[in-house]
Amino acid sequence: MIISLFFSCSPPVATLTVEGGEHFREKTPVSFTYPLSTSYQSMILEDLSNGNQTVAQRKDGDEWIFLLDSPLQPNETREYQIIEKPAKLAGVNTEMDQDKITFRTPDKDIMTYYTSIQSPPEGSPQYYQKSGFIHPFYSPEGQVLTDGFPSHHMHQHGIFFAWTNTKYKGEKVDFWNQHSGLGTVIHSKLIKAEPGPVFGRMIAELDHLAFPKGDTTVVLKETWDILVYNREDYFVWDITSKQICQTDSPLHVVKYHYGGMGFRGNASWDAPEPEEGLEAYGPGQGRFLSSEGKTRTNGNHTRPKWASLYGEVDGVTAGLAAMDHPDNFRFPQPVRIHPNMPYFVFSPMVDGQFDLNKGEEYVSRYRIVSFQGEPDSEKLDQIWQDYADAPDASVR
Repeated sequence: MIISLFFSCSPPVATLTVEGGEHFREKTPVSFTYPLSTSYQSMILEDLSNGNQTVAQRKDGDEWIFLLDSPLQPNETREYQIIEKPAKLAGVNTEMDQDKITFRTPDKDIMTYYTSIQSPPEGSPQYYQKSGFIHPFYSPEGQVLTDGFPSHHMHQHGIFFAWTNTKYKGEKVDFWNQHSGLGTVIHSKLIKAEPGPVFGRMIAELDHLAFPKGDTTVVLKETWDILVYNREDYFVWDITSKQICQTDSPLHVVKYHYGGMGFRGNASWDAPEPEEGLEAYGPGQGRFLSSEGKTRTNGNHTRPKWASLYGEVDGVTAGLAAMDHPDNFRFPQPVRIHPNMPYFVFSPMVDGQFDLNKGEEYVSRYRIVSFQGEPDSEKLDQIWQDYADAPDASVR
């Protein structure tokens, strides 16, 4: 976003140099280190080539983030003057009530995270109660892309993280299928929720509960650190999940065909089992496309950089994509794409068992995107490239 005027500024104090590298960059989140000693949470960057101004926002300590205000061509370099003045700019709000946190721009809802237990539809079993998930997640024009309690799979909750087939102290624990009575995942506490001109942020803690022999044990503590960027052409946000085993006994994540970071699509995308060889579904039903060009019929357990789910919602085509980070365990992770339901999940246990041991962090990073129309593979590749290999930025 280009800002033509803030207010009178103090003199520039340093120069920020951004090197785009080999890739085309557009509206890319750029991180840099700058030891501003004041309590400012934002400051102004002025492009030395044309005088355009944009905003940088403090993330943690000396780390700052801004979005490129205009495209950067491959191997192009851009310089900004850093001006130590806070910027007044509407961005991403984090609106809270007793049940939830909603991220929104001044005129558009982006998504909602639930801090309180949500009940399934009336008449449904109460073991499907859930907190610590995201729903709805919207397209830029306002179509709802997720489903919080699907009618025949109420244990799939919008955007959520749960292991399916695990062993704890020799007993099976299933955090995904709540109806098994073996486990679940719930929100524990909110650590941070803050708005900002460049991004809104939330840090939450979740508990992974096992029910061995009728007892309740917190096996994993998980934190979600979410950054929702101030974009309106595509909604873009990053999630970093950190899981730590809380007991002396490890959690064994057993080889299985699904489990992990899951994405459940809009109810109108649901479909019956397709006929053999059918590549696509009819209007209003969910379709898949991956970075490798794979679809529902040939994409299951492939290892793409990103996977997308899309279709018609109220007569408008829109969708979401999730992007795997190169630092993730077993990158590129296998993706479970269901043969007839609108969901997919990054599932590293497809390649074999792994263990989560006490005190060790299991870290997962994903970039999530929503879009209008059918997925634009070239654009999604560019957004993934920005995530996987971000521009270099240095201050002098």
